[in-house]
Amino acid sequence: MSKRKTFVIASLCFLIGAIIGLVLVQTNDDAEEQSSPTEMLESIDFANMKEQFAPSLERASALYDGQEVPTYSSFTSAADLEKWLFRIDAQEQLNGVTSSDAELLEKAEQALMKRDLELYFAEEEYDVDFDSESVSEMIETELEQIRQAGQYETVIGGVLEGLGLTEEELAYEWDYDHFLANYAWREMEPQLADKYADSELPLREEYERELEEFAEARGIES
Repeated sequence: MSKRKTFVIASLCFLIGAIIGLVLVQTNDDAEEQSSPTEMLESIDFANMKEQFAPSLERASALYDGQEVPTYSSFTSAADLEKWLFRIDAQEQLNGVTSSDAELLEKAEQALMKRDLELYFAEEEYDVDFDSESVSEMIETELEQIRQAGQYETVIGGVLEGLGLTEEELAYEWDYDHFLANYAWREMEPQLADKYADSELPLREEYERELEEFAEARGIES
């Protein structure tokens, strides 16, 4: 499979994964503008996915021009920007949102840098070891949960079969960063829960505060 074909297929499958809860991407701070997962599913023409999202793919390719984006984690790179351009634009189309080119680039850069920071923070501050075997075990567990929920055959299975993509290509190539983020949170959550047992704030807020302080201390834009 060519690199270009892999980008097209795996990026589309990422979007489906995001919709059914395999991974989660927040591209708009205004929750009122977000479509529900059910509404998103109803808006997708699964038989013609490539055609439906072709404009987003073309736009991402046109906007990506080898821009330099600083990254610190070994799991991300500036080249991931094209993937994020597609991810965000495609999901915005489902939400009925349109960003200018400049806005889309800014959102994609911010999303990439935030993902990079999350993984770097997990390694540096909480000694998260992204052991490939452990990550793979988590991935298989999450895929099995999707199967048990009855979602795999109706959505993911059909997508993989229709596009000729293997489950491994979906999970271990273009969506791998999302699984890594899920793994990092799973590893950090018990430590955070112990640290903030007496806090009145939600655990996620304490985490976001730590993440921001970590970035500021190192001069990392977040």
